Amino acid sequence: MSLQLVLQYILGGVMILVGILAVSSKKVINAIIYMSLLSLLAVVGFVLMNAPDVAVTEAVIGSGLVTFLFIFTLLGVKKKSVSREPSIEDLDIHGQTVVFEKNQVAKARKGSETI
Repeated sequence: MSLQLVLQYILGGVMILVGILAVSSKKVINAIIYMSLLSLLAVVGFVLMNAPDVAVTEAVIGSGLVTFLFIFTLLGVKKKSVSREPSIEDLDIHGQTVVFEKNQVAKARKGSETI
């Protein structure tokens, strides 16, 4: 068994491990980093297989451009956080959230004011 073949097997195992890490990652930024690392490992694999033109293409497109687009898109997405649990003050009426003051809700419960 030649050294190149042993390196290819080791590289293949590491690529499988990094691919599993990318899929099972809880944070999106970690998944992007793992995918970029997987692409860089593919570049090494293409070099080991004596395909430098494919390696350069993978480095430019796979590692560079795709990683940049993922990170750029991730920065453009706004986080939506819930500061508290929904309650009677937050009524969703026909797709619009209506927030009432607490005294209006208390009056409405007594029947003195209609909502």
